[in-house]
Order: sequence, then structure tokens, then C-alpha cells
Amino acid sequence: MARLTKLDPFYRGDTPLIAVPVTVNGEPADLTGYTAYITFTLNSNPSSNTDAFLHKTMTTDTVNSRFTYQMTNADTEGFDPEQTYYWDVQINKSPANTNNFTIISGTFKPKTDYSRGLA
Repeated sequence: MARLTKLDPFYRGDTPLIAVPVTVNGEPADLTGYTAYITFTLNSNPSSNTDAFLHKTMTTDTVNSRFTYQMTNADTEGFDPEQTYYWDVQINKSPANTNNFTIISGTFKPKTDYSRGLA
């Protein structure tokens, strides 16, 4: 499965849509039966998901061969612009814990917003 190269930066408190398209050999992948999880952590080598700053199940879009997650204000409000976060998207296929793949990973530093609580 193809791997995306980066996560576009967003402002703390914003509500971006994270979309991860998946291809196999340049063609849209069949995502039937797959579940995806997006995780952010401050720990570069976490021992479990309990170390995660944010761990969410993504929506599987089989029509467009992508996984999506609509971040909420509650999800992003706690990001500290002074910190660098490690993140990834991992997928698995039913039955649970078979065909596991990490399809994208990297580091992320949120942007600072200046109108805190004024929206």
C-alpha cells in the first residue's frame, strides 16, 4: 500500500479534515474490511496507545479509497505549539489484528493561533 508523505500543519483549535488516500501500484486500493486509526503522541517510542495524546478511529471511504478523520476543536485545542508530536495512521483488516500496516507516519508541530477563545 502506498504511503503518504506528510501531514499538513494546522492551527491549534482548528477542525481540519485529515484524508489519507490509499493506492496499490498506483491504483485505488480496495479498503473493504479495513479499519484505520490515527494516533498522535509526544513519545517517539510509546509502549502502548495509553501514551497517546490523541488516538481516534478514522472513517473508511471505500468509494474514494481513503481514510478520513474530521478533527474537532476538542481534539486540537490541547495541542501545544511548542511541542513536536509523533503521529501515524495504522490500518488492519477484519478479523482484528490481521493484515496490519502503518501507512503513514511522521512528526507534526501545530501552528500557534492568536485569537484563543474568540471564535
